Amino acid sequence: MLKKIKIGSILGNPWALLLFAALIASGLTYLSYQYLAAREERLKESMAQQRQAGVQVVVPVRDIEAGTSLASGVFAMREIPPDLVYDDMVRAEDFAALEASQTIKPVLRGRPLRRADVEALRGRDFSDRLAPGQRAVTLEIDTINSTAKMVKPGDRVDLYWTGTPRVVNSEGASREEPRMIRLMLSNVLVLAVGQDVRPRDAGEALDEQDGRRRTDYDTVTVQIAVEDAPRVALAQRIGGLRLLLRNADEEGFTVPTGLNESNLFSAGGEAERAVEIIAGGMGRQMMRVPDEAEPARRTGPSAPSAPSTAAPAAAPQAPTHSLVDQANAIVQQLQERAAPGQNR
Repeated sequence: MLKKIKIGSILGNPWALLLFAALIASGLTYLSYQYLAAREERLKESMAQQRQAGVQVVVPVRDIEAGTSLASGVFAMREIPPDLVYDDMVRAEDFAALEASQTIKPVLRGRPLRRADVEALRGRDFSDRLAPGQRAVTLEIDTINSTAKMVKPGDRVDLYWTGTPRVVNSEGASREEPRMIRLMLSNVLVLAVGQDVRPRDAGEALDEQDGRRRTDYDTVTVQIAVEDAPRVALAQRIGGLRLLLRNADEEGFTVPTGLNESNLFSAGGEAERAVEIIAGGMGRQMMRVPDEAEPARRTGPSAPSAPSTAAPAAAPQAPTHSLVDQANAIVQQLQERAAPGQNR
């Protein structure tokens, strides 16, 4: 008969236990290897899908000092991942145009060359802020014209001209037109106030550190198209310019184009204006006041509306030249007409 295997005797044998432990360890090692291999393959596939082509940037092959020429042969190309590239790094395709330049700062070996490290790169002067086809024009302003010195770089304004235009006829004779205001340019960008070109937030932060306010300026520099620059320059010589501050995001509003003295108080260019006169004892009356631009064909005063009771005609008055004078004359006429009734 087969002898029964005694489990107790096997467990008591150290060699048997060692063999059993080795088998378990081998199985666990194999399973771990299979898991890690599968994980590695998945990671490789994921990285291959997300991998992008690197960007070639310029780096020095040794530490360089300020004043090193870019044509000295100490620069090389290095490929770095796109997510590590900054906008101000000098790229390989831009290096040929900068070989005649020099560095203005020390650069460590292997560090990408930055825009601020090279003297010939643009963006360091005020003129570099101008887009192609644009010009910077400086305008003299005062406290009222600058909206109490609240205009700042980056704001938008409407530019109006005020003055008295002179008209020359075919015979060479000239005459002055009524004083007027005309829109020259709308939605104009303010580049600087005085010599301050800092954006609003950055400027205010620096001013708070310095303990001062940015209100000491008497000029404003605006950006206008090259074809409009001569018009603005001439307008400053023959009249005045007024800046009206506006919202930079404003849309859908029609900007008024202009106005002159002759229709300052009229609606739609009417020849007469209705003025309400309040005189003692007569109540309110609406009088028609002739416009200043009306031809001087009237030799007497304006005909008032007929009162409820007859009154003697007033003496002729001299022609008036302003709205205030005309109103005073009408009040005097009404008082004279009211005098007989009061005496009774």
